[in-house]
Amino acid sequence: MTPASPRPAAGDHRLTLDVGGKQRSVLLHVPPGYTGTNPVPLVVALHFYPGSGERLRDMIGMDAKADEHGFLVAYPDGVAGGFNALVCCGAEATSPS
Repeated sequence: MTPASPRPAAGDHRLTLDVGGKQRSVLLHVPPGYTGTNPVPLVVALHFYPGSGERLRDMIGMDAKADEHGFLVAYPDGVAGGFNALVCCGAEATSPS
């Protein structure tokens, strides 16, 4: 999303961003009642290796907490299933993720 993008409605949104020439995807959960007029916290939930944002979302129940307390949750997908942590990610470990 860019500053000129419309505010997301309540619910789940699959977003795709171009980062350094790579298409990156993120699942964004927006709580009910979110209008975008007031700042709210954003929790970025990084998944395990190998994994995906959607798999983490299904495991941890953060969406229910976001709905209860009024914050956004972003579940990005790492490159090749990871986030360049230690030596887990093979050749992708040399490029930022």
